[in-house]
Amino acid sequence: MNSTVSPGFVMTKDVRPAQHAHVKHPLNIHKDYFIVSIDFGYGYIKAVNERGERIIFRAMAAPAHERDIQQWGGAAEQKQVGMPIVEHSIMDDLHVTITCGEGAGQTVEELFVGQLALQSKDAAFTLSKDKIDHPNTRAFLGTALSYLTQGNTKPICVVTTLPYDYYDEQKEKFAAYLHRLQLQVQHHSNKYKYIHTLCEIDRALIYKQGSVCMFSYLMDLNLKPKRPTLMKSGYKIAIVNMGYHTVDVTTFSPLATGIEIDKNLSFTLDENVGMYELRKSAELSFYEQTGTHLALQRIENILSNKNGKERFKNQEIDIMPAFEAEKKPLVQRLMQQLDSRFGAEKDFLYSVVFSGGGAIDCKSYLESYHHNVEFSENGQYDDAIGALIKAKLELVMENRK
Repeated sequence: MNSTVSPGFVMTKDVRPAQHAHVKHPLNIHKDYFIVSIDFGYGYIKAVNERGERIIFRAMAAPAHERDIQQWGGAAEQKQVGMPIVEHSIMDDLHVTITCGEGAGQTVEELFVGQLALQSKDAAFTLSKDKIDHPNTRAFLGTALSYLTQGNTKPICVVTTLPYDYYDEQKEKFAAYLHRLQLQVQHHSNKYKYIHTLCEIDRALIYKQGSVCMFSYLMDLNLKPKRPTLMKSGYKIAIVNMGYHTVDVTTFSPLATGIEIDKNLSFTLDENVGMYELRKSAELSFYEQTGTHLALQRIENILSNKNGKERFKNQEIDIMPAFEAEKKPLVQRLMQQLDSRFGAEKDFLYSVVFSGGGAIDCKSYLESYHHNVEFSENGQYDDAIGALIKAKLELVMENRK
């Protein structure tokens, strides 16, 4: 269950409009869960709830510290790495205390999460494949739930994904970790300051990362077909989900009896093809120009807050050209690896659909890969939306039994 002192909908620029909030779904799910789908990406956390509200923030967390809040031009403003931010969204100002569990085993952490974590020298991206035991997972989970369950009184069902290569190994452990997890979230910033949210997860569903994108390709959040002519067509379609560290490929056919996945053409690529490679090139460029190495979080700060430019020893260092120049060779490596795995079957594919944040960044270089290339309209949210749709379908089928 979730309780909060401020019921209502989350309304930030990163959350979709509230007209989704009161839609009555045509299918009756008797076990009345409130479903929240969270994609624990290496670069960003993406989450969406059954009302259609969504949020996105950087997959970074760091211990909180005292902040210098000043007035600038009549507006409250935050100093960040020496640079004033005149306006920033709520998702760029996440300062929370996460309390997990009860009694002797209770843990309490006050953290900067997402963009705000870039203020801290202790911030770091999590590239570990084992996200279950990583301390940042609780921070990301609690932060996402605290925004997306505002005003909810129903039991919470959390849906998430794991990559193909270690789904079988980790799915039961991850589900057990999430089930009955109790988190208390206290906000210390933005308009949600002083709001205290209690989130207890009643049920957890774990799916294969990337494979759920086929559901968001075929259906909307109300489970209505988006591409009626493809339903039951039997055509073979490949979805290539380009993430921060991995690329997940799912090849499937919509049949009269359901969706059939081609396991031989479904896989995870994690060798030099993720969007992380663009940041590595930017860091190398800074080193070549200055002789100094920078941590990844500093590179992210320069790219996102300073348009790729930084003053170093009173010289302007520009790393954006290297970031942009790496896109073409990165896509070439990806195409080579895809061709190697698809083999002769590539020309038998009806369509290759590129999704995820990487597809947005590298779109112009991907368009020539196949005779029928498509780009997902959901972008970075593809996994989260697809997992939410699959969960709703699963719950409907359960209630028909």
